[in-house]
Amino acid sequence: MMERLVFLGLLVVSLSVQAMPMFQVEDLGLQSDLGYITSINSGGQYTGYKSNPDWSINYVAGTIGGSTHSIFGAGRSNSKATNINSSGEFVISSNYPDPNHSSISVNMNGTDINLLQAPNIGAASYSAINNSGQVAGFANTYIDPNNHDAGYTEQVVRVEVDGTISQLGVVQDFNSTHGAKVDGINSSGQIVGVTGGQHAFRTGSDDQIQDLGFVGVGGTVTGGTIINDSGTIAGQFQSADFSTGSFISDEYDNLIDIGNLGGQLEWGGTLYGTANFVTDINDSGQLLGLSYATNNKANGYLYDSVFGLLNINDLIMDMGPFDYIASTTAFWGDSIIGVGVMVDDITGEYVEHIVALRQVTSVSEPGSLGLMLLGFIGVVVSRRKSTAKSLIDS
Repeated sequence: MMERLVFLGLLVVSLSVQAMPMFQVEDLGLQSDLGYITSINSGGQYTGYKSNPDWSINYVAGTIGGSTHSIFGAGRSNSKATNINSSGEFVISSNYPDPNHSSISVNMNGTDINLLQAPNIGAASYSAINNSGQVAGFANTYIDPNNHDAGYTEQVVRVEVDGTISQLGVVQDFNSTHGAKVDGINSSGQIVGVTGGQHAFRTGSDDQIQDLGFVGVGGTVTGGTIINDSGTIAGQFQSADFSTGSFISDEYDNLIDIGNLGGQLEWGGTLYGTANFVTDINDSGQLLGLSYATNNKANGYLYDSVFGLLNINDLIMDMGPFDYIASTTAFWGDSIIGVGVMVDDITGEYVEHIVALRQVTSVSEPGSLGLMLLGFIGVVVSRRKSTAKSLIDS
């Protein structure tokens, strides 16, 4: 009986260890046609952005496999789209028609719906939407609605499903009460962002604003903060030596550096230190992004609490026509959206395509295989000892 219990215990431990995912690449089309996809829902509807020849940026929206991938609202210079929710809703911020941070709610057929504003709110910028339709952002709230010269404060605000605005308070820290920004909202309505003093902040379940501080000694949180439905936060930071990195929060809301792939950001022949940029988080706490590898080229990654930071190129079983994956940008069910690069062997020129990394199998962690083998060996040895003892006794 004892050997059976030992074996079953080892077997349960080995099977509970997470398996490492492996992928194959599916080509979705030219990046120049689709834009960079930064958010995608289960129905394949996505948002992203395109860079124009005049260096302006327009948001894009479309459906994977659809006949069109349109830039809604042509002529909106430097427009930016938020994440897209499960209903196909997203929010854009642009300098059209109001150059003062106008925000417009947009659904997938291109219809504009102006977000409501409370009487004491001036300019507002909304930057995230959740699956319930709540929208998060910042607003300039006048101290005296009848006298705008009396000044204003920047408040975290949330537009509720019924159109009313919840004013959640002023973000304050040791440095500044201005210059803060909101980046994300989860299904519980919790909001994350960056303070004017470059700390990360969040709103709790009670809607109170919590200052989460920064990463390391002398570091600053620079943006890109995101939150999943479990309340785990990720984002960008800059260290004292000006290298950039990404963090994830632990169960106590400490901000943990996830590391990098060992290379440096190179621009114009100059190296600017190690670099890591996070792009998405799922409800399991896995992260996507890009980091510079030892060849000083951008490589997509998958971060997992069990395996740590993994170069996505090491997890691909079939790369197809691509030389490498330069970035991973959004989770799409069990798949991952990224950017694949094809390099001309003669000219060195490269072409970028949007790709889907389809999970095809999983490879068990070596430690789990070892534990399983150890369990088998233990049972065999135990049975042999029991058999030998029976023969002696007889």
